Amino acid sequence: MIVANLIPATCQSQKSFYGKAKLVIDGGKVYLQSYNTFVCCMDENNQFHRLWSGWSATTARHVNAFRSAHGLPMIDKKEWLAMEIDK
Repeated sequence: MIVANLIPATCQSQKSFYGKAKLVIDGGKVYLQSYNTFVCCMDENNQFHRLWSGWSATTARHVNAFRSAHGLPMIDKKEWLAMEIDK
């Protein structure tokens, strides 16, 4: 398992998430850990999965930086809440 800090997307104004957003690479999956919660992941087939039922403005910034890093478009609260939650 590899753990690294997530870097904000180039379109985001901040320069760092100050260690509050981490990438956890385990096997073929890349997880986003926002604070102490695993909120989403990319699987071995480059498919995005929502893992967390909540929403916050800060976590939304983390999720969108994660999506941008994987070549996916940013999403808003409505799109996030419409996604199924994978267990």
